[in-house]
Amino acid sequence: MAVAPDEVEHLRRRRWLLGGVIAVTLAILTLMLFSRVPTTEVEIELVASEIELAVPTRQVVLYGTPLATLGVDGVTRVDAPTDDQERPLVPDLSSDPPSAIRFVAGPAGPPDAARTAGSVTLGELVAPAGARLRLAVANGGASHRISLHGAGVSVPVTLQGSVVIGTNQSPPGERTYSTPRLVSLDSADELILDLGWADQSRGASAPVIDVDGLSANRIDQHVDASGSVVRPVSTIQSGSVYLTSLDDRLRKLRTGEVLVLGGAHGEIASLAFTDAGVAVRFRGRVSDMTVGWGEHPRSLMPTWLEWSQAQHGLTLLWGSVIYFLGVLATVMRLWGVKV
Repeated sequence: MAVAPDEVEHLRRRRWLLGGVIAVTLAILTLMLFSRVPTTEVEIELVASEIELAVPTRQVVLYGTPLATLGVDGVTRVDAPTDDQERPLVPDLSSDPPSAIRFVAGPAGPPDAARTAGSVTLGELVAPAGARLRLAVANGGASHRISLHGAGVSVPVTLQGSVVIGTNQSPPGERTYSTPRLVSLDSADELILDLGWADQSRGASAPVIDVDGLSANRIDQHVDASGSVVRPVSTIQSGSVYLTSLDDRLRKLRTGEVLVLGGAHGEIASLAFTDAGVAVRFRGRVSDMTVGWGEHPRSLMPTWLEWSQAQHGLTLLWGSVIYFLGVLATVMRLWGVKV
């Protein structure tokens, strides 16, 4: 039986429409498969030999902790009382304060001696707004270094008992404090603290530290006659990345694997000093996240398809089923099958 021209044209249009719908669907699926979400929630656990943090607001980053030794470099002002014999902490403090000071808690004297064991206690370390902190292991884990870049840094130190004090201007000398004495050390820009722990104790960080930057890399620079080579080197010993928006999908980090975070903003939920380095747990959002070595790192940011599956899995499933059945029914009609 002959088919009317109008019906042929209508059938052709329906076929073109079906082809267009399928093409658009494939384009959308391709886009969702390869395009990544602009931001994602993550939880990152790291143990690294060096960690760098950027703090957006003024806040406490380390509570007071007893130390066996404390070295402070970058000092511009010292406010310190005299000891029991009215000796100043260092000579000529008012005219030319030292830029580097080292405190060593002295041991107790013999039972018949009056000398008591010394103590050096670092007070609360407050980072100013916009400061960057670099935390690193030193001396095989026996001590740690904190480099703090930021204006208006002040460090309180409490001394008691026998303490050996030396500076870049004077040799070490013993001072005795029968009662606790507070020393205040100020810095204009950069302050470096070398913390030697007492009796294997470790400093206690603040419960939560707000950060808007996190890095576990350092920059290595090699300079020779032909020029210089600059490259990032990972400080990661071990770690894990949990993609919160993908039902906590886990990605383990290998030793030395380079992790680069872009637009990191959140909080350090825990920070601990260990023999292996510095252990941190970060919770927040990132706008970019890559891992790997060389010039072609791999992105860990979820694709839109992965995000949709995790966030709207049931809706996506039923939508796909309804779409498939609709396309199948349309194809069958075009081929003359009644449905």
